[in-house]
Amino acid sequence: MNDKVVHSGAGSETRTAKPAGRRLRLPFVIAGKNIAAVPGEEQLVEAPGGVVAMPGIGLLDDILPLSENLLADVSTQDIISFLHRVGKMWESDEYIRRRIYIKQMCEFTGYSEQMATAEADLIAATLRGGARLWDTLQAELGDRAILDQWVRREDCEVRALPKGLVVHVLAGNVPIAAVLSVLRSLLTRNQTIVKVASGDPVTATQLALSFLDLDAQHPVSRSLHTLYWPNNSRAGASIVEHADGVCVWGGADAVAWAHRHARPGVDVVTFGPKRSFSVIRADAGDDIKTAARLVAHDISMYDQQACFSTQHVFVLGDCTAFAAALADALEHSRKIIPPPLRNIDQAAAVRLTRSHHEFFGAAIACAEDGAWQVIVASPEHVHRHPGARTALLHPIENFDDVYAAVDKSVQTVAAHPWSMLQPHRDRLAKLGVSRLVEAGLSGTFRLGASHDGFYPLARLVRFVSIEAPSSVHSKGMTMALDMSKIVEHRQFRDLFV
Repeated sequence: MNDKVVHSGAGSETRTAKPAGRRLRLPFVIAGKNIAAVPGEEQLVEAPGGVVAMPGIGLLDDILPLSENLLADVSTQDIISFLHRVGKMWESDEYIRRRIYIKQMCEFTGYSEQMATAEADLIAATLRGGARLWDTLQAELGDRAILDQWVRREDCEVRALPKGLVVHVLAGNVPIAAVLSVLRSLLTRNQTIVKVASGDPVTATQLALSFLDLDAQHPVSRSLHTLYWPNNSRAGASIVEHADGVCVWGGADAVAWAHRHARPGVDVVTFGPKRSFSVIRADAGDDIKTAARLVAHDISMYDQQACFSTQHVFVLGDCTAFAAALADALEHSRKIIPPPLRNIDQAAAVRLTRSHHEFFGAAIACAEDGAWQVIVASPEHVHRHPGARTALLHPIENFDDVYAAVDKSVQTVAAHPWSMLQPHRDRLAKLGVSRLVEAGLSGTFRLGASHDGFYPLARLVRFVSIEAPSSVHSKGMTMALDMSKIVEHRQFRDLFV
């Protein structure tokens, strides 16, 4: 029998998008210059909260070729110091660029003020995290100095050099992803072209403008270029055809488009599409309220639009008790991080999902205004996940029941308690999972963590080696590496101890 509990939703109301008459003008930022849209020649982009006008892409000749790499001889310390100073500006609540960013994110991407403020705080922390950037170089490239000097590796000296011109095709679902993509590219000293997302044209643009606020002539500022082109644009394709590397965030169509237009041999680095879930133990004695609070956070951040967002929750033990605790936690979470603006299609998908599971007799708890919903359902009854803070709970008898839901499309598995992961990490990894985390930390990538199964910085550089001469005996070698004599005298069998 259907068991439906409706929460009154005492927190802020869930906002549904309505036709908006707002218009925002955003510039391109090219080589340290603010390029404003010319009336009559601008591109009009539909954003969640209105129309965004940006310059036309007809200025392609002003962009390509970008043959001079201004960062090639800039030290890593100089780049990190510049980013740190920009981060300190973003840290201040009085910084005008930050205030403009929060306002535009609320009006044109539909974010609540709390969500936009949290994102601005995260941008500040990411930019000024100099020590973390140094440690990331160490973790992903093997040596924090390898971009500045030749580093000894066995029989070689190795240095990492930039790919050259790297194009980043952004998605609009997670604003901080735009910042990470830019930082990775600049940290590895690449000329960086960013195609801003129609769903979030604000983040990358305001980030680039903040570089100009600090120093428009700095090589970092002059190496970042923000643009927009429509889907399947010939001008956009031409830009990708000139690229030495491409980073694509988003769905299968965007990935296929980039692969279609990138030159043969050019590395196309893809992020997504992926999915993630949580596993919770709710036996007697477990802290169900804490588990629910942590899962609610992983559900609420980015409204389940991120690859790392928990959508499904597998529950060992008392699923009914956990469902009730999660409903309370999601109601509390909406007061801390109110949901973003949702369009009519998203609101309809939420209602359709609820009706679908009501038909199968699922136990459902939901906010009266659709801000969130908790549905206890069998996995075979799940048709499509609507996002929008929908928690699909699946009772299981033991952890092994989770494996049927795991394949290479799973990015993150979160668990509470964390110790549950230890006996299962090898099997989960072999099935394709790339991250195993404690519940509540799905959106926090720790130092040394892989991203979708690889280290992005290593994909943005070329490793060049100077190899030792024949006179150098490597460990285990018994003679000089004079290959012509070795072949002549059949000495391969005697070459190593």
